[in-house]
Amino acid sequence: MLRYTQYVLAALLAFTLTLTAAGPAIGFVQASGEFRLNQAVTRGNGTLFDGSLIETSAVRSDVSLTAGGHLALAPNSKTRIYKDRAILESGSAEIAVSDYKLIAANLTITGSSAQVAVDSPTKIRVGALSSPVEVRNSGNFLLARLNPGHALEFDNQGGASGPVKLKGTLKCNKDGDKTVYSITDDTTNVTYEVQGKSLDKYCGKVITVNGSVVPGAAGAAGA
Repeated sequence: MLRYTQYVLAALLAFTLTLTAAGPAIGFVQASGEFRLNQAVTRGNGTLFDGSLIETSAVRSDVSLTAGGHLALAPNSKTRIYKDRAILESGSAEIAVSDYKLIAANLTITGSSAQVAVDSPTKIRVGALSSPVEVRNSGNFLLARLNPGHALEFDNQGGASGPVKLKGTLKCNKDGDKTVYSITDDTTNVTYEVQGKSLDKYCGKVITVNGSVVPGAAGAAGA
């Protein structure tokens, strides 16, 4: 009898630990139809904990975070929700959350109003809705700064090395005895320092730069 009692107590203790392991709720999800929450079929609404997995079906699901903010997950999307970030594995999502990250493949998207879609295994589409959005790769290199109403498509690697092509006005600013050359790309709205020969004659002109990002000097391109 003593052994049986000890076994029951141990089992109850393990069960209690399992229940409390999820931690506090970080929000809730609701939909007008069925969706899957942590692989369980759910209808109507459900409570979210850090790391909850949502898989939408024929209707979209709406996520409200306890800390404030909202995510709209399109039909046929798969997203893992954390208190400080969401990982979009497939489909598309719109976020309206301040100080929050949305991760798709190797890209990290920040901004309080953005739309992100995994169009294919190799293509990620990012759009800025009502406020600017920044897109960075896994090395935290700024790939694009999108103004409201603009969208770009990226490959799922988000690479910053290798050949790059930029177009914009070459700016030439004196820094003591040195001239610093820079260009803000018309497409990505990212500013790069340009290094090369005979750049003075292009100051103030719209030019196209073909070069490569210098390792260890993010935001610099060799002409």
